[in-house]
Amino acid sequence: MFKKLLVRYSKNYQLLQEAAETIGKEYEQKAYEELSGGSLDESDGEFEFKGVKVSYSAYSFNVKRYGDVGFCIDIRAKIPTFLSIKPSYQFYKRK
Repeated sequence: MFKKLLVRYSKNYQLLQEAAETIGKEYEQKAYEELSGGSLDESDGEFEFKGVKVSYSAYSFNVKRYGDVGFCIDIRAKIPTFLSIKPSYQFYKRK
C-alpha cells in the first residue's frame, strides 16, 4: 500500500516538474525588461497540463550589481506529492 502511494506521489511530482519546465522555458524567452521589474515580475497564472490544472507564481530575485536577475517560478496543483513538495523552475536572465 505504502509503495503504491509513493509511486503515485512520484508520478504526480514528475508531471508537475514537466509543467514547470514547460512554463519555465516560455519565461526564459521573455525580454529582460519584462522579467526585471516589468509586467511579468511578481506575476501568476494557471494552465492545464496533461489534464491537471496547474497554477504558478513567478518573481525575480537576487538582482546582481551588474544587472543580471534571477527568476523563479513556483508550481502549485491540487494533486498530492510526497510531503506536499512542489517543483520550482529557476534561471538567470542577463541584462
